[in-house]
Amino acid sequence: TSNPMQIAFGTIESVNPLVVYIEQKASFDEFFLIQTETFKRYTDKKIGDKLVLIRMQGGQQYLILDRM
Repeated sequence: TSNPMQIAFGTIESVNPLVVYIEQKASFDEFFLIQTETFKRYTDKKIGDKLVLIRMQGGQQYLILDRM
């Protein structure tokens, strides 16, 4: 009932530093993005890549699951 997590989708706007635009909401920088080790290892990240994320409770942080 408290909706602790929610799936979200985003698009990479900048690679260095990482900035992701999330579903018509806003752009979030690395401070708000939690990157898994698998995602960090991708060497071919590029602007426009689509991502699957989990919005953490409160909506202040997003866990990047993977690219689509």
